[in-house]
Amino acid sequence: MQWACILINVVSAWCMAAERAPLSEDELKLIRADSHKVKVVSDGEAYIIARVLEFADKQAESVMIAAGQVSRISLARTLKQKLTTATEHLDVRLPLCCDEIDSVIGTVSMKGRLAVAPT
Repeated sequence: MQWACILINVVSAWCMAAERAPLSEDELKLIRADSHKVKVVSDGEAYIIARVLEFADKQAESVMIAAGQVSRISLARTLKQKLTTATEHLDVRLPLCCDEIDSVIGTVSMKGRLAVAPT
């Protein structure tokens, strides 16, 4: 999160100094590249910023998943169903629901949480 604060400060200072209108996407890309070049942001942070700018061009509908297709851990399902869902998604966070996807009460991180015994 520190990279976001640094980038915001850099952009704010640049806008105030230049007394300009908000920056264009191309200007933001140049600032990201310059900040990365002088090590204000790391390789990983520069990658995240680039992905944010790339994602900003997409319409929500193009990246959405239909509610019925979202994998989730449901308290209404049997233990066997919960374990099956969990073992299929060991590397993600899953919504924890009372019943269906419209009753989310939290998230469950499956990464490293479930040891599966060989059958």
